[in-house]
Amino acid sequence: MFYKARLKTGNKTAESIRKQAKQDNWIGELSDKDIDNMIAYNNYFDGLEVIVAEAIGGTGYTLITWDKSADSNVKEALYIMEQDEYFGSYVNDRVGFDKVWGNGEYEPAGSIGFTVDEVEILEQIGR
Repeated sequence: MFYKARLKTGNKTAESIRKQAKQDNWIGELSDKDIDNMIAYNNYFDGLEVIVAEAIGGTGYTLITWDKSADSNVKEALYIMEQDEYFGSYVNDRVGFDKVWGNGEYEPAGSIGFTVDEVEILEQIGR
């Protein structure tokens, strides 16, 4: 199923992120920089209307697409995501990221997921 949805990812705190990481058994300790990036990432997505699909093999939703008006927020959120020292492909490479984004060639290394609590379903739009 596909849905038009509004993301509710803002207002996260360092404490809430650390608590979630512990509940989800994340590997390693989050640095203050990691926390700051996660807060910024979530704030860029907060309030955006996007298209999501039900996550495969789990709970929550996967980002499918977004309206052009949300493009700059999504771009900034994904650049922040790319700063992860283990999984990021554009760590400290804004020029490279901007180039592939501008050419329409950017592909994240994995899907962009949101928990059930982070997604307000506005309407079902198809299968």
